[in-house]
Amino acid sequence: MSEYGILYKCFKIRDNLYILDPKKLIEGYQVGDDFYHSEIKPYMLAESLKDSESEYVVDGIASIDVLEDFYDCYDDEELVKDFYFVEQEEFFVVVEIKDGQVLKRKINRKALFDSKQIEIYDMSEVEPFVLIDSSTIAKLKAERDITAIKKKLETLEKRLVAAKNLHTDRVNGVTITNDQMTEIKVNDIDDDVKIAKPNPEPTTSQTPAPKKEINYSIDFTLRGLELYIKERILGHDEEVRKIATIVYDNYKAQEEDTIQSILIPGPTGVGKTETARLVCKYLGVPYKEIDCSTLVPEGIVGTRLGDELRQYVIEAEYDQTKAHKGILIMDEFDKIALTGLDIKAAARFELLKFIEGKTYTFERRGFTKGQVTLDTSRLMKFFLGAFGDTITSSKKAIGFTPTKVETVEDVEQKIIDNTRFEQELLSRIQITIPYKNLTPEDKKRIILFSKGSIYAEKKRRLLRDYGVTISGDEEYAEGVLEAINANKEGIRQMNNIIFNSFLDIMYELGTNEGKYKTLVLSRDTVSKRRFDLS
Repeated sequence: MSEYGILYKCFKIRDNLYILDPKKLIEGYQVGDDFYHSEIKPYMLAESLKDSESEYVVDGIASIDVLEDFYDCYDDEELVKDFYFVEQEEFFVVVEIKDGQVLKRKINRKALFDSKQIEIYDMSEVEPFVLIDSSTIAKLKAERDITAIKKKLETLEKRLVAAKNLHTDRVNGVTITNDQMTEIKVNDIDDDVKIAKPNPEPTTSQTPAPKKEINYSIDFTLRGLELYIKERILGHDEEVRKIATIVYDNYKAQEEDTIQSILIPGPTGVGKTETARLVCKYLGVPYKEIDCSTLVPEGIVGTRLGDELRQYVIEAEYDQTKAHKGILIMDEFDKIALTGLDIKAAARFELLKFIEGKTYTFERRGFTKGQVTLDTSRLMKFFLGAFGDTITSSKKAIGFTPTKVETVEDVEQKIIDNTRFEQELLSRIQITIPYKNLTPEDKKRIILFSKGSIYAEKKRRLLRDYGVTISGDEEYAEGVLEAINANKEGIRQMNNIIFNSFLDIMYELGTNEGKYKTLVLSRDTVSKRRFDLS
C-alpha cells in the first residue's frame, strides 16, 4: 500500500541542527531510512539527517488509511490528503541531533512571520544582545513592582544565553517568544546554506545578458498530451485536440511571442475544469485554481486577485522561472459578469489588466528574502464557466439530449449579449473552445472506460484485493445514468453514486475474504443495492 509523506527543503544551520521547510505531499513508500517516490532517487528521512547534506528530506509519513481515520469527518481521499498537507504546511520543523537522538520541534509559520516581534536577539562579536520594542519598554516603566521588573530582566538574560548557544557562523540572529524560538535569521552570504540571492543589476561596464525565453520548453509531445487527456475526458475529442495544440504551441513560445489563453464555456459537469487540471498534471507545472465568483477589487474585504497570485507564487516555491511556466485556471469565470454591481465591474477591470499582462511583485517569505516578479502576460490561462443558458440554443434540452451551438462566433456573441462581459475583455482571450452537453453514450463510456473512472478502479481493486471478477458492466452503467436522471444530478455526482452502490459489496467481501470469486451487477445494484456474489 502506498504511503504519503511531506517533502521538506532542508537548511543545514550547523552540524546537527537543521530547519525543514515543507514543500508538498508526495506518494511513495518507506524502505529503511529512505522514502521511494516514483522511479527517481529516494529521499532521506528526517530521522536520518546525521551529518547529511541532503537538500530535501521526507517526514510525517502515513498511509491513506491512517489519515482517513485521523480526519474521520472526511471520506474524500483527495480532500484528506490536501487537508493533511495544508495543516503541516503551517509549520517549519527544527531538527536537532543530540547524543545520538533526533529531536524535532515545530515552529508555527504564521506566528513567525505575521505576529509582532517583541524581542529580537542578535550577536555582536561573541556577545549576545537584545533589542526590545517600545511597547515592552513602556510596560517595564509602568510596572511598579520591583520584583516583577527583576523577574522580567532575568527572563531576558536566560534568553540571551539561549541566543548565544544557537550562534554559529551561519546564524546571525534568533527571535524568542514565550521562551520558545520563533525565528532563526540565516546568514545569506554563506553558499553552503543554498539560499537564493538576487542577481545584481548590470553596470555600464557590463554586457547585458541576452534575452531568454520565459516559458522554457518542457519535454512532452503534442500527441502524448492529447492522448493523455482523451483517455480521461471522453466526449470532447475535437475540443481536446485543439486544447492540446494550443498548449503545445504556448510552450514553444519565446519571450517575444504571445501566450494564448483559452475560454472554455459549457454546461456544468462536462469536464472543463478536469481538462485544465489534466494539462497541468501531464506537464508537471505549478498551477492554481482561482474561483472568479469570489473575486473583489483592491481595497474591498474579500478574495483579491493579487492574494490568489501570491498563493500561486508560494506554491511555485518562489521560483520565478517555475512560476512563469505554470498555468492559472480561472474557474466560475461567468459569475463575475452576471451582475451589474460596481464591485464586480471593478473586479472585471482588474481582470482585464491581468489578462492583458500586468506585473505583480511579491516579497519572499521564509528564510530566503527578496522579491519575485510575476508577469501575467507570460502565463497560460484557462477561463472556465457554465454561462447559464446563454450559450445554448433556445430549444430546451430534455434529459441528456445535447444542445447545439452553431459556431464559436455565435457563442462569443451570446456571451456578450447575455452577460455584462465587455467586448474589450473577451477579445483579450485569444481562443474560445465550447464544451457541449454529454450524450448518454458519452456518460456510459466515462463510467466504463475512462482512465479516471471510479468504477474501473473498483474493478481493479476487487480483483487485486479479493480475487473477484465483475460482470454486468452495461446494465450497471445504465443504472448509474438512471440515478443521475432521476435525481436531476450532474455528472459530478456520478462518483458518489458509484461509491455508495459498492458499500454493501465491500462489506460482504471484507467480512468473508476468500469466499467469493465473481460479482454480477445490474441496474438494481444502484437503485436497490442488489448484487450476486458467488
